[in-house]
This record gives sequence, C-alpha cells and structure tokens, in this order.
Amino acid sequence: MGACEISDESLETRPIVHVSDSSYQPASDSSMEMRGVFPRGPVMNQRSDRDQAIVEVGLALVALGSIEDELNAAKARVDSIKDSWAYVRNERWFEDTLPFLGDGHFKRCFRVSPATFRFLVDSLRPSLERVTTNMRESIVVEKVVAIGLFELCSVAEDRVVASVFGIGRSTVNGIYKEFCEAVVSLLESNWINMLSQSDIAEHIREFAAGPLFKNPVATIGGVAVPPLVLCDQAFPLTPNLIKPFGHNDPLRAEQKNFNYHISRVRRVVENAFARLKARFRFTSKRMECDIANASLVIRACCVLNNICEDFSDAVPLQWLQEVQQSDSQLPQPERSSDSQIGNADSVRSALVDYFSQRMQTQPTRS
Repeated sequence: MGACEISDESLETRPIVHVSDSSYQPASDSSMEMRGVFPRGPVMNQRSDRDQAIVEVGLALVALGSIEDELNAAKARVDSIKDSWAYVRNERWFEDTLPFLGDGHFKRCFRVSPATFRFLVDSLRPSLERVTTNMRESIVVEKVVAIGLFELCSVAEDRVVASVFGIGRSTVNGIYKEFCEAVVSLLESNWINMLSQSDIAEHIREFAAGPLFKNPVATIGGVAVPPLVLCDQAFPLTPNLIKPFGHNDPLRAEQKNFNYHISRVRRVVENAFARLKARFRFTSKRMECDIANASLVIRACCVLNNICEDFSDAVPLQWLQEVQQSDSQLPQPERSSDSQIGNADSVRSALVDYFSQRMQTQPTRS
C-alpha cells in the first residue's frame, strides 16, 4: 500500500501521523507546534484555569439551586403547619359589619356600651395582647374582648359564636376563659371589695344608718344581735344567718311584718342578681363550662356587672322581663331547712319584737 498524508483540516483536531506499509509514527513535536496542534506553555495553562473556573461556577449554581429547593420545601412545610393550626375563615362580621351598625346594635350584641367596651379593652390589654409571629397571626385585643363578652351575654352555643367571629370552636372556648381570668386578675380587686377583718368595724358604723335598726351590734330585748346575713328558707337559722318565717303555718301579724322587712332588704340583692342575669345570660342557663371554671366565670360576671353599674349602663326593661319569663319557665326546686343553731331563734324573736314596736310607732310603710 502506498504512503498517504492526513489533510490540513484534520490537523486542527488530531495529531499528524505518517502512515507506511509497515507502521505509523506520530509527527514530530516541532511539526505539531508549527501547525498549532497541542499548544504548550502559557496558553495551555490559561485554558485549563478557565475550564476549572467554569466547572466551579457550574457547581456553585447547582448548589444554589439545591438551597432554593430546600427553602421552598421548608416554606411549604411551614404553610402546611399553619393551615393545620388555623383554618382560614372568611367571616368578618366583627371587622367589616359591626362598626356600621350603631351604638344601639352594639349594646344589644355585647350588653355593654361602646364606652364600657373601650374601658375593658384598655384595662385588659396588658394580659390579652399577643404578638403576631411567622407561624400564625394573633387575634387583636378588641376581638378577644368582644368574643368574651358575646360568650357571656348570649345564650348561643360555642359553634354559633365561632361562626359569627370566623374562628374555631375550640378557640372560642379558650378565649372566653382567658378573658374571664384577665377580668378577675386585673379588675376584681378594684370593683369587688370583699370585707376583711379590718373593714368590719367601719361597715358596722355604716350599717348604723341603715333602715333596719340604729345599733346593729346591740342588745335587743336582752339578746345580743350581731351583724346578720339574710338568706332564704334553704339555709339553716343561725345567730348570723337570719331568714324569714315559713308559710307552712299561719303567721301572726308581727311575724308577717318581720318577713316584710326582711324581704324589703333582700329585694335589693335580688334586683342586683336580676340585672346581672339580664346582662350576662350565661348565668341564667345551665353551666356549659367545666365545674372547675364555674367560680371563675361567675366572679368575672360580677366584676363586669359592677363596672356596667358604675358606667351607668342602663338595663332595658325588656331584658329584665326576659329574665322573669325565663325564671317562670324554669322553676327551681324549693328547699327548706328547719334546723337551728345556738340562740338563733332568740335573735329572730328579738328582731320580731323590735320591728313590731317600730310598726306601732310608724304605721306607714315607705
């Protein structure tokens, strides 16, 4: 076979070879260098550095893409957790509708005036305010107070309250308990002053100007009469617990007169509880909360009722009539106790004689 040579075009991409009948040998290095094949020296090193830089940039881009994928996956996990924590509801009655309904509608919904509502929001903010985080958005204090009041002043079930405010049923149950705890912890000491041992003497002096008798701690008919707590027939008769005569047996005129004076004083307490039940109808139905929380809820209602009275929040006649109607539809069992402790009967008999003498000197009942 005759010898042949590779074309010039092939020299750009492959070594020059000399082919003979018996063997082939690569072209000399000097020939390759002259034709620009396999460049050596600085040019070769520059190309290697550039290729390495390209590889490193590519690896960096791949790493950035992987980091971005991980961030997107983490964000998706956070979003799924947030969705499982709080189902997004579209009901915005409190935010968008209530502000345009007027003060009258506001009071019918929450049983307090807007001024009282703002006082409660400002007073309870230190305990009820929460911080919005990346995980979930907190409920504003105004809405927390509104939910607590609505739960206490309405007879609606938790699921109805949840639908009105666009939150979960379990959230309603937790919010109104948190609201009651804040009311008791922050406001009870200022709005309900329970008697302490040091205050008794001062209150006894105030009782001296009361309608029953001029000297509360005194001897009437030879019997020492201490400060008294008025009660009904369900309680035993004790030296400190005084109750009217029962109606099972015919009563004498002086006993009826005694019952009249006792009922006259107890009516003040009964009216106070009637106004409490008219405002916060949660107390007029069966207790739907845990028995361990019943005391907390009732204390919170009493504090709120005193605040309403101090702010001159009127109780409409219709609310009181609804309470009377509810009491008549759900009569409570009548209980009676005939037990007596100590000289309780002597104390009551002394009071009977005292009121009988007053009736003779002041026959006109006012």
